[in-house]
Amino acid sequence: MQLLNHNMEPIVLRESVRARVSVAPFSVLATFLSICLYIPFMVIQGVSYGSIALWAMPIMLLMIIRGVLSHGINQKLDAFSDAEVQQADGRLRISSVVNQGTVGLGVWIVQSPVPGEIVVPLFMTLIVVIWSIGVLANLLSDFRTFILSMPLMMGENAVFWLLQGDLGLSIGLSMILATLLMVMSVRRGSVIFRDSILMRFEKDAALNRVEAERQNT
Repeated sequence: MQLLNHNMEPIVLRESVRARVSVAPFSVLATFLSICLYIPFMVIQGVSYGSIALWAMPIMLLMIIRGVLSHGINQKLDAFSDAEVQQADGRLRISSVVNQGTVGLGVWIVQSPVPGEIVVPLFMTLIVVIWSIGVLANLLSDFRTFILSMPLMMGENAVFWLLQGDLGLSIGLSMILATLLMVMSVRRGSVIFRDSILMRFEKDAALNRVEAERQNT
């Protein structure tokens, strides 16, 4: 059974890649709609257009790149060799790390014009929390990418709040705790995803053997 599972690891990776690229169109659309909803609040709070553009434009560009990359992979995935699947997995991982890192920088880039005002930083942190839910769902089958990207995004916000002191300490520590809980959740989810793929393909293989034996008989 261990040898069978080892031989099926490329299949698990292929299905993991398929799961990630299949949700890309929805992720791109949700990102654009969300940013369009976020910007008016930032403007109302007096945030400069330059700061908003410095944060929002790279995210939009990165999501377009993610969408194009995912579309290309999705179109050719079934024809990919195992080596090409690994390359696709690596490109998606780099995309995720860069995307999450850029989103997390928002709390540093988008600042309130009023010194010491925490409404805007709290809003940017809320954006990160909402984004993290989408990341968790998207990377449930890929613990390695999640552990590389999520702590980066959440950590940027946690460090910001820890440096503020007082209330910031509570917020920063809460984000660290939330990150640990999400890591544990995705770790478990990745194991369940892997086991489900193995069981599905083992069942299909068993049915094929039974059918072959029936035909031979």
